[in-house]
Amino acid sequence: MQTLKRVKIWGTCDSLRNESFVLDEKKTKNIIALKIVAAKKLGVLPFIHKHAVQGRKMQPIDYKHDFQLYLMDESRGCTDYQSKVLSIKDIKFGACMVLAWNNQLLEVDSWRCSYCSHLNSPDVTNCAQCRRPNPSTRFAKSAEKNDPEGTKFGPGMMFSWRCSRCAAPNCIPANQKKCTTCGAPVPSHVKPMHKSEVEAIKQLRETNRSAGSRAGSPNTAGGGSGGAVQNLPSSPGASGGGGEGNR
Repeated sequence: MQTLKRVKIWGTCDSLRNESFVLDEKKTKNIIALKIVAAKKLGVLPFIHKHAVQGRKMQPIDYKHDFQLYLMDESRGCTDYQSKVLSIKDIKFGACMVLAWNNQLLEVDSWRCSYCSHLNSPDVTNCAQCRRPNPSTRFAKSAEKNDPEGTKFGPGMMFSWRCSRCAAPNCIPANQKKCTTCGAPVPSHVKPMHKSEVEAIKQLRETNRSAGSRAGSPNTAGGGSGGAVQNLPSSPGASGGGGEGNR
């Protein structure tokens, strides 16, 4: 019985590249392990850490949902999204695959759905995968409902954001309108929130980080989709991303 398989995997981060791998079914026991090895060898993990961690905490990686392997349609030179690779046994000798990764790992305020674990953009209110609402939205509405004194535009309002100039996190009363570190003004898109909303969102993020850390261990299920190669050009192309929002 053949246990060694030579395969090729394409990946993209700062450039499009491919690497050859020799799979040993006895040593590479599951698809999660292959995703981790491929992400390191293709330079995807160093790229994510370089661009996502710049004095800030990155979203913990869930290798089961944030990374996916797809077979490549070599006749058309593009990813076959109908052929997701789910196990090592499904991979044939000489197979050509694409490692896709969720570029929301580069976002500051991306949020992970507590129901399906999909990582979502910070500007969407419903999960792109299962359509369930962002829990922080529910917390904010709840906090507003529990404000009997109507302090929405009065005492207790705060600005919470990460400064784009110096990257310092800020959480200040709404009557103060400058970064406490460098003095840059509060960006126009940052809206004041009641302190109960800020605390609720902060608590939710800590809960998500703890859950993501457990799920991101190489010994557990962890990885999503995104950052995939749509069409393979004749020369390498660049990709990447980032963003900022209310903190």
